[in-house]
Amino acid sequence: MTATVDPAELCPRVAEGTRFSPLAARRSPAGRQPHYRIETADGRFFDVGYAEYVLLSQWDGSASLAETVSLAARHHDEALDLHEATALLEWSGQSGLLTGLAARSTSPLRKLNPFWLRVPLARPDAWLEALRPLARALAHPAALGLACVVLLAALVALPLHAAEIRRSLVGVLAPANWLELAFVWIGLKFVHELAHALVAKRYGVRVNEAGLLFILLAPCAYVDVTASWSLRRRRQRIAIAAAGMFAELVLAAGLVLAWPWIRGTAWETTAANVLFAATVASLLFNANPLMKFDGYYILSDALELPNLATRGQHSVAATARRIFFGLVETRSRREPTLVIAYGWAALACRVVISLSLLAAAYALAPGFGLPLAIVGGAVLLLPATVGLIRRLATLAPARRVRAAIVSAAIAAVVGSSLAAPWPFRLTVPAVVDDGPAALIRPTGEGFVETLLVQSGETVSKGEPLIQLRNEAVAAEVRSLTAELEAAVIEIDAARSRGRLADMQKQKRQWQAVQEKLRLATDQADRLLVLAPQAGRVEAARWDDWLGRHVAVGDELGRIVTPERRVLASLRHDEAEAYRRAMASPEIASPEMASPEMASPEPAAANPAGRDRPTATHRNAALLEAVAPNGETVRLVHARLDPRATYQPADTFLTATAGGPLAVRATDRSDEATSETLVPTFPLVGELPNDVRWPSRLPVAVQVRSHRRVGSELWRRLVETWKGWTDAR
Repeated sequence: MTATVDPAELCPRVAEGTRFSPLAARRSPAGRQPHYRIETADGRFFDVGYAEYVLLSQWDGSASLAETVSLAARHHDEALDLHEATALLEWSGQSGLLTGLAARSTSPLRKLNPFWLRVPLARPDAWLEALRPLARALAHPAALGLACVVLLAALVALPLHAAEIRRSLVGVLAPANWLELAFVWIGLKFVHELAHALVAKRYGVRVNEAGLLFILLAPCAYVDVTASWSLRRRRQRIAIAAAGMFAELVLAAGLVLAWPWIRGTAWETTAANVLFAATVASLLFNANPLMKFDGYYILSDALELPNLATRGQHSVAATARRIFFGLVETRSRREPTLVIAYGWAALACRVVISLSLLAAAYALAPGFGLPLAIVGGAVLLLPATVGLIRRLATLAPARRVRAAIVSAAIAAVVGSSLAAPWPFRLTVPAVVDDGPAALIRPTGEGFVETLLVQSGETVSKGEPLIQLRNEAVAAEVRSLTAELEAAVIEIDAARSRGRLADMQKQKRQWQAVQEKLRLATDQADRLLVLAPQAGRVEAARWDDWLGRHVAVGDELGRIVTPERRVLASLRHDEAEAYRRAMASPEIASPEMASPEMASPEPAAANPAGRDRPTATHRNAALLEAVAPNGETVRLVHARLDPRATYQPADTFLTATAGGPLAVRATDRSDEATSETLVPTFPLVGELPNDVRWPSRLPVAVQVRSHRRVGSELWRRLVETWKGWTDAR
């Protein structure tokens, strides 16, 4: 990138031996105005007005052009503005009145900024002078025409190779690729800056300095072609500023055309790195007109608005002084609306870039990302803070009070905005369900002898419900028990007589009888029907079962849970948003760990996912159910199945029942069923016990994030950087 600076940032110095002599006042439409004669050391003479003399007399190399304009405006009503001062500076340079145009030196704090380090390395003007023939050859119309043909051909070929190039660019910012990308970046930036320098020499501009610029520790080359501002033709200045980007784009276009031969070779990764650095990175930084790089100088010359950035900054600063301190500045002419708009846009861009650099430092520097972000933030804020303190020291007490009040009001507005809840809403259709019900089925066969509970009673899991009677089973248990006791007596008798063979025979018979008794006892135990789960016993004719014969598996009734459930089916994007919202630190717990996404299971899978591990949230304070009448209820329990299924969470959610899920008919295992067109993730939430919503009530489930606006924006910045550097 070029290291050109705005003329407003230059510190001009009038040549030694230059003398200023007052002359008689001139008559003008504004009255009689004094003017001065300038006499140079070589005997040349120039006449200037009083406003021009005020500026020229301050040019001793210690202050920038903008500072001298500001100082003159404070003491003289008819002082030149920044635009007029730039024209005076240009005339003075062309007339030989100046001996130096040095850029203002950077403050020590900015030199220590870890996000922006500038390291001068050489003064290349001497050896660039020898490359003037090459510069003339590259600037020849034939060479430029050939480059344009390459660019147009690449635009035509790009759609043909776009998918392959996109796949090659995946993971280009991954840590494993940083070293190679750094070498490619440095080499490409050398070509970029060499193009700037060659075009500058083509127009006779001196290249004062070259070196390295580290942005977030990423190396970039630069050349100082500040002298190009004095070129009279803006076309030449634009050509110098655009040369670097043009060279990179031509190189990238050549790679696009050669991609069929590069694909699949060892050079594919290197070519992808070059394409990324020459297009995405170059357009993001160099072409950005809101940053003082190539794009800014092109825009400034194209609009014929010199010092666009400085004038925009001054307009923003003037607005800030008027708001905070009540200071109203008188200007000889008002800045155009475009300049004012540019100043605010550039300020917003600097804020976004600064926050992005801090987030990048925090995300990409393992081990020392947080200290680096803190140091960088301090370096960015400290100069402005020191300047504000110095400014306050020069103001009257009333203006200090005004500044404090305005600052407190702005801080309160910004702080409350950042502390406000993140306005996140994920709303999905759902339906109210009675809750999981379990059927009461006997595991043995017999006559109902006793009903141990009544219908409507609440029971615990495993609690006895019904006692059955089976005389055959009872008789078999009695018979085997007697047979077992007889076998024990025979074993003792054989042992006492010393008949070991008979004892072993009787022992084997005892073992066989014991196994038969175990099976018979198990059948007898099955005559006691136990509650399969906790809940309320429901049976239409519970008492009618008394004395009746029941077989294994007969449905005697059911046990339902007292709570109401809310069932929903979430698409993939909705499930991911749900997991992100429920990952709030305020309610995080070990049970809330988000499971990994699994491949969709067949349509025959269990829709509710009750036999698989689920993402359970004991404290689902962010999950709410909204009834059709607008009543909102927070769910006390929620679980999201980690695996997708083609079965809906409830048939009332399907399109055939008037729901939102599109389904298709299937025929599996001789049973006609239906499944959703896309896999979904079942969501099951539980309503509080005091909510009496009827079953099958259509509701909406919404998730509200507990995150704050500030923390959410910061998290997204950090995750964006991490996402870009993941080699997916």
